[in-house]
Amino acid sequence: MKKLVSALALGVAVSMVGLTIATDAMALPDYSIERSYYSDATYSTVTGEWSRECSGFTHSWGAVTPYYIDIQDPCPLSCKLHPEKCLE
Repeated sequence: MKKLVSALALGVAVSMVGLTIATDAMALPDYSIERSYYSDATYSTVTGEWSRECSGFTHSWGAVTPYYIDIQDPCPLSCKLHPEKCLE
């Protein structure tokens, strides 16, 4: 009987971990990010950009370099409460 209870407890624990991981993977971001890449440390010539919207959609173009600037904007609470509105 003890083995059965232990096995059931382990099964529930593993299921909860899987549920937490799946929920986190589907969560929308708290911030949108726009990252601009530059050719050198003068930050005068843009070589590419990468962005992630509040919907989770990402877009990029150009060349990635070690010189970049991020701009973050908080996503509206409505995206968390009604994600379908942010996916449009």
